[in-house]
Amino acid sequence: ETATTLVTLERTEARLAELKARVAAHADDLHVGGEIGASSAANWLAHATRTTRSAAHGTVRLGHALEEHRPTRDALAQGQILTDQARAIIRAIDKLPDTIPADLVAKAEQHLLEAAKQYDAKALTRLGKHLYEVIAPEDADAHEATILEREEAAAAKTCHLTMHDDGHGKTRGTFTLPTYHGAAL
Repeated sequence: ETATTLVTLERTEARLAELKARVAAHADDLHVGGEIGASSAANWLAHATRTTRSAAHGTVRLGHALEEHRPTRDALAQGQILTDQARAIIRAIDKLPDTIPADLVAKAEQHLLEAAKQYDAKALTRLGKHLYEVIAPEDADAHEATILEREEAAAAKTCHLTMHDDGHGKTRGTFTLPTYHGAAL
């Protein structure tokens, strides 16, 4: 009975999170809090509920994102997926190129919603990185190469090596380098 109750509570919490996000997005559209000088509905929500600003902004962002991702919104509203799973699905779908036809985007979202029945948000994030292979396998290699080039360029920009002599015959340092080079090291 306790196990069933915990699962039921998780699903109920997901349904409430969807409703809260939807109302928060609506509040943002209405500029709730503006009449008392709040710079945004999210800032007003944070102040009114004593939640952190980042949590309030996250709720508003989720509400707006769910407006664009109706199947994910419906699954969350029915308690079929959890809030962190919904966020992972939305991030993966939003990373798809704009050139992908709407029917393939819908197929991708449905694929991740099906996967959410078996996987948590962390696994969905990993699956989302390979989503292009599911919806457009013939173009996947070129797309993956483009992503890899972007990731490598970003990693190269953040590379650094700092060393200093400690004065006792040793040199200490820190470094940041691409994962590939780190594996070789």
